[in-house]
Amino acid sequence: MTARPDADPAPATTVAEAGSRRPRLVLLLGAAIVATALVQAFVLQSYFVPTAALAPIVEPGDRVLVWKVRPAADPGDLVLVDTTSTGAVDRSTPVADGLVGRVLSSAAHALGVDIGAQSELAVVGSSTPGAVSLTAPIASTVPRDALVGTVALRFWPLSRFGTVAPAPEAAR
Repeated sequence: MTARPDADPAPATTVAEAGSRRPRLVLLLGAAIVATALVQAFVLQSYFVPTAALAPIVEPGDRVLVWKVRPAADPGDLVLVDTTSTGAVDRSTPVADGLVGRVLSSAAHALGVDIGAQSELAVVGSSTPGAVSLTAPIASTVPRDALVGTVALRFWPLSRFGTVAPAPEAAR
């Protein structure tokens, strides 16, 4: 019987092989950034609430997720409105998307994806096929296409984690 030569199950990689993995990592990282920017632009985005204009519905420091796919406009819904072209909406309830959002917004802008410049939170009073009446923080009417999305969930602070339901007096 002859002995089998020992075979190394994991051969050592050469410097050239290790260098060839770097472009794959860069490509994977780039694809992840593009995918995240597209999700934020069209599906779901996190926003930071800096003011108390809609307290107790949302309070300063809250972080909410806005569902952008077919935004609802049912009475009492808390919605995100793009006020870039609408001067009738109170601009005292702005939301910010934080550092990560600013980086991803810059990436979306570089890709030519417009994710809205000035977004405000508001409570829906009623809606028609072409327009949405807002009741809080001030009463106004905006075109339906100005709706960015519906606030789906508050995820920060953890003590207030859950769905966002407007106070009854704010929804009237």
